[in-house]
Amino acid sequence: MLKKGLFIVFFLGGMYLFLDAELMAQCAMCKENLKNDIQTGGGVGKNINNAILYIMVIPYILIFIVGYILYKNYKKEQPKSAR
Repeated sequence: MLKKGLFIVFFLGGMYLFLDAELMAQCAMCKENLKNDIQTGGGVGKNINNAILYIMVIPYILIFIVGYILYKNYKKEQPKSAR
């Protein structure tokens, strides 16, 4: 059951990271400046958007890693039940 759950988490995380999503995750000023950059032919707009999404994902990855380590340590401390 745990392997299936981990597979789902990693699969969804991989899909999130590797799919090219055109999401607008910027404040109003950044959005206007980047829109002007794109209209004038600059390529900064897409890179900034991807960087914002990357920065947004990092805390979730760290929380997952800490949770996984705590779970493993908790399982290790539990006495094995006789089956």
